[in-house]
Amino acid sequence: RHNIGADNLNVPESLLDMLRSLKAAGYKTGELPANGKALLDMLQASGVNLPEDRQALQAMSKQVQTLGADDYEKWFKTLPASVQAEMVNGPLGALQQLMQDQAATIATLSSASDRRARIALLQQRMHNTVSDLQHALDGLRHKGRTRALDLLAQLEVAYQGVLDMLAKGEAPQWQNSKQLSQALIAMQIEGIRGWGAAPGKVMVWEGRQLIPGVRFGNVFLGPQPPRGWELNEELLHANMSFPPPHQYLGFYHYLQSVFKADALVHVGRHSTYEFLPKRSAGLSESDYPSLVAGDLPGIYPYIVDGVGEGIQAKRRGLAVMVDHLTPPLAITELYDDLLELRQLIESAEAATDDHTRGEAVQTLRRKIDTMGLRDELTASMDEELKVRGIGFDDIDEALLLHEVGHYLTKLQEDFMPLGLHVFGRGWSRDAIDTMMKSMLD
Repeated sequence: RHNIGADNLNVPESLLDMLRSLKAAGYKTGELPANGKALLDMLQASGVNLPEDRQALQAMSKQVQTLGADDYEKWFKTLPASVQAEMVNGPLGALQQLMQDQAATIATLSSASDRRARIALLQQRMHNTVSDLQHALDGLRHKGRTRALDLLAQLEVAYQGVLDMLAKGEAPQWQNSKQLSQALIAMQIEGIRGWGAAPGKVMVWEGRQLIPGVRFGNVFLGPQPPRGWELNEELLHANMSFPPPHQYLGFYHYLQSVFKADALVHVGRHSTYEFLPKRSAGLSESDYPSLVAGDLPGIYPYIVDGVGEGIQAKRRGLAVMVDHLTPPLAITELYDDLLELRQLIESAEAATDDHTRGEAVQTLRRKIDTMGLRDELTASMDEELKVRGIGFDDIDEALLLHEVGHYLTKLQEDFMPLGLHVFGRGWSRDAIDTMMKSMLD
């Protein structure tokens, strides 16, 4: 996703093993890199998504595939009108249009029960979109964040007023919601403002969308485009209201119509295409997973401990899931500052006089602050602090030693992935022994 990486998977080595297997099976791959590092170097040179840095884009434009603005626009105009509007104007523009279209339909219904049902569905759709937008704005570092959240709250109230008028059989008034929606769009917050006219601005150089990747014969390796640049990638990952940038659609259009792929392989968790907007099941031509994957067979090597998300990819991405192992899990040992915390606790508990115990506890408190653990420890003992009606600074020595000791014990009980797994390779004997020891201890 985004660039070179996947959950607990050694991507370069896994890709190289796949390429070697394809070549051995008779597929045309051409000459392959000598090792995983050589492949990684090739991908880092030509197979990464770059921010909107003109110098970087200019350099990349000379060594990667591109998709012309005319070609993309011609294809883009074949998409459903609702998708085109959402891509250009963003989720707010799409929501405003949806509200108006559905209100017009509801006004024609003669059955009161039908009207109530349609209004309830529209209300749910409106609340879901507003909630997604609010979630994205909550994690946004933007000087206008507070104002944007306030405008969004006002917009939700305005839409609810429209729904109330519909329920009473009155003609809805749109002026307020239109003004609020336009005010939010005018703040130019990525995603909310939409992506503008095709071909957009993300990963575009001189009117051409850049398609980063490396080709080996009939195999194209490329990074999945990002959901956006300015907003936190994690906030956008599973957001069901924000459409992807134009280059996201252009990348998959290139694979289907220009490269003419026979199959798509998304290597490792997490991809994002199965989390793109619209329906959760029964997808139509206006749902983004359908737009990007089309009717191409999908193969999805996926970590075996991600069953829930794997089902999402299978249902919305029409992917055949191929589970792969996790790395072996090792017991987490305390080290460095964490080990020093444990030693301070043991010193305090073993002290035979109050002075020695007090010195150890004071050193422990200073160490906690130096390590920046105060907030984390406060959260871990939140229930106990509430019961006692005290704050972290009011904790007595006995409680501090007990709770910090408990915190460290929990860390030691957690398992840590030992290295990265290479797809298709079994564990070594040492790895199996490590895993068994972790399970039995």
